Amino acid sequence: MWYKRISADDIGPKGPTYLIVFFAFQIAAGHVALSILALTMLLAKSMKKRPLLINICVTWILAAVCFSLLFYAGQYRGPEPNSDLCIGQASLIGAIPILTCTATFIVACHLWHVYDDPEVHEYTSRHKRLTTFSQLVIPYIAFGIFVAIGAAISVQHPDKVDREQRYFYCSLDWNSLTYAVDFLSAILCLMAAALEAHIVSVGFRRWRLSRRAGVPTDQTVFLHIRIFVFTLYLLGSTMVNLVSNWVEISVVPDLLLASVGAAFFVIFATQKDVISAWRFWRRPRRAHVLHVSSPTTNPLVPILRAKGETRDLMTTDRSSKNTYSSSMLMKDYYETKARGVEIIGRPEDAFRERPGEV
Repeated sequence: MWYKRISADDIGPKGPTYLIVFFAFQIAAGHVALSILALTMLLAKSMKKRPLLINICVTWILAAVCFSLLFYAGQYRGPEPNSDLCIGQASLIGAIPILTCTATFIVACHLWHVYDDPEVHEYTSRHKRLTTFSQLVIPYIAFGIFVAIGAAISVQHPDKVDREQRYFYCSLDWNSLTYAVDFLSAILCLMAAALEAHIVSVGFRRWRLSRRAGVPTDQTVFLHIRIFVFTLYLLGSTMVNLVSNWVEISVVPDLLLASVGAAFFVIFATQKDVISAWRFWRRPRRAHVLHVSSPTTNPLVPILRAKGETRDLMTTDRSSKNTYSSSMLMKDYYETKARGVEIIGRPEDAFRERPGEV
């Protein structure tokens, strides 16, 4: 049954159970699982570095720390916590939706900016450090602004800060700030979901056409689908949190918000490259590029990427003036193909960094 948003007075005998579930999400997922995932994505040599995606993971680790401050201090049960601790936690938690939703929105904007125009991606790569730095710090600047606003109000009105309203953590009872944060967070998530829906739709159509044509497919579309699924989950949590300001809802908003970090872990830890990185005892397979050069200017000459030794099939020994004959070329081609070969339609596809990486 659904009740109004539960306070410390009317949560009833189920309070300890809800509290265990809440902190289980924060500790197991937010502290342990997400930390392992972030370190894997950052340090694994077999994975492409996606700083914006790692940044989303870090924001939810930070959120878990903020939600667990009363747990660290041993004041999550019993009487009202220490006033200074309560003010600090309320100021931080009040700005968490801005932090996480802004980071997610920046990822969506980045994908939208580079997905359809590789030249834009190449241009921004020349300013990679500055661009990446600005994309990473913007969520924390927005977070700092709202933390400062919440702290200023809390210090001036300490009677408005307590654990009574939310039971799981301290919060500030200041409607204008609460509505501003919830509305802005919901708008950011909605825009992010809209952008990602378009990217996934277009990318999946391209992937199907490429597969039907028998040409190499762009596998980044599956990463975009995962990002879109996570954004939808975050959007759902944000909308429930917003609606709970007026509609009678129980502990669902707080427990749903606490579960977002776990959802992020489940969605992105099941990627093939993450699982491969964790299976460190297995020797990684290395892909080598086997280049077929041709005396003609035909742009359709394929590049063969295969296991084994890397060499040029169409070579000329300048000292002996000997050149591969066409029969030798075809023999080497099919012998290599029998070992497992991926054929790439354009030579530049083997070297160009694919757009849409985050």
